[in-house]
Amino acid sequence: MRNFTSSLVTLGFAGMIAGGIAVGCSADGSTDIPGDSTGTDTNGTDPGDSGVAANPTGNGGGGGNMGGGGGTAKDAGTTPKKDAGSTGGGKDAGPPAPNAGDKCAALNSVFTRGCGFCGTQQSVCLAGDGGMGTVSDYSACTGEVAGGCAPGSMMTEACGLCGTHQKICQNSCQWQAGSCTGEPVGACSPGLVNNSGAGCSAGTFRQQTCGNDCKQGNFTASCGPFVNPVVLQVPAVGAVVSAAQDIEPVVGKSWGLGIGNCPATTVKADNPMDYIELDNNTGKAAKVTIYQSPAPGGDELDTVVFTYNGSAPPGDDTTKKACVGKVADSCASTTLCGTMDTFTFASLASVAIPAGGKILVYSAAYSSDTGKMMINIKTESLL
Repeated sequence: MRNFTSSLVTLGFAGMIAGGIAVGCSADGSTDIPGDSTGTDTNGTDPGDSGVAANPTGNGGGGGNMGGGGGTAKDAGTTPKKDAGSTGGGKDAGPPAPNAGDKCAALNSVFTRGCGFCGTQQSVCLAGDGGMGTVSDYSACTGEVAGGCAPGSMMTEACGLCGTHQKICQNSCQWQAGSCTGEPVGACSPGLVNNSGAGCSAGTFRQQTCGNDCKQGNFTASCGPFVNPVVLQVPAVGAVVSAAQDIEPVVGKSWGLGIGNCPATTVKADNPMDYIELDNNTGKAAKVTIYQSPAPGGDELDTVVFTYNGSAPPGDDTTKKACVGKVADSCASTTLCGTMDTFTFASLASVAIPAGGKILVYSAAYSSDTGKMMINIKTESLL
């Protein structure tokens, strides 16, 4: 690897018809959508069964066209005109597939119809008395869209920072979302703490917490220690504690250090990064191993790891360079970091934390990798 309502898409109902948005499914699973060529062919026989005719005694109705170029729907007060030569609803797939138990003439014919969310199921014309056959039960529905939806259905969903967007189910049985709107001006993430040294003595801060409405609350009246977003406690010897980290470019947060011993010689201003606070409340001096690993289902990222004493993040280039130990670029083993390459994630061994002490553990991209990962702390000793 080295190597953020409703913008509702403001669709009027007439606009949805004119635009080809799905408006529903018939009982046999076919869609009544003008010009819809993306839905499942639910009428007639399996296209792969050459020469097999659909049973004329099927369930009737529910064909694949609306005819007449969209019926009587209006668009912005005008009646849509039929295109020259148009039959309105796309290609007519023929009569619908028959119901199970119907009589059928062409023995051994296979019938296919739509089901569920853009899936299909089949039946066969079984031989019977008098030369006529009977349509068998239909098979289980297969090929449905995972997490699918009914074409034409709509829903409003939360998005971003207390915003909403409208989602419309397409003919493919997949959701399509409009843009996210309604987020407050200056929106923040609920629960996120903002630290400010305004009106405080050196090394102390006032806190401002983002509310569930994604708006900043009032600053605390008193000053105190810096409050970090994620705090882990040193665990028992041999135990591991972990936290998810999101390595993404964020204004005011994106920077890294050149690899090598601390203090570092280079501050990389544009490298995505994230950090956690690690507190030692065991009453004993601790030594820990710090290592990175992929998030569940996540990718390997090309990252570095480094630490600082205390709980307040460094505020300028000089204090950023004053890391402790070294900026590690590799992992002790692929087994430890759970990767294929020791030069993707990184680790630090025997990191000392005094009793009652705190450190900050930083993870940063070596260059520009972004994504989710895990930071893990394993206690080596408590003395």
